[in-house]
Amino acid sequence: MKLPGPETRSSLRPSSSSALPRRAGLCLAVCGAVLLGACHTREPTAPEAKPVVALAVHADNTADATSLPAQVEERYSTALSFRVGGKIAERRVHLGDTVKAGQVIAPLHPEDFAS
Repeated sequence: MKLPGPETRSSLRPSSSSALPRRAGLCLAVCGAVLLGACHTREPTAPEAKPVVALAVHADNTADATSLPAQVEERYSTALSFRVGGKIAERRVHLGDTVKAGQVIAPLHPEDFAS
């Protein structure tokens, strides 16, 4: 098998003088198309309207009557018992105070105590 010589190879390639104008024309056409495409401006479109639910606000004079089962208890309680009944005249100690044995905590009103 014989390889083609230099004279045969040069005939396969287009001559450089004819390829240059073809390439320049192709490049010019591509650049022109890109530039013309970039010049086109799009008109801004308005955003699509979304549906909205609107209600008028007015005063409502009806009270919501809700009945719930509950039990009201005091915040602090102490289980105490007394020998006599009566109303407390004053409270001499407060929450968190330290008391000693025999110290008067709350004296009773004298009228209730006398009867």
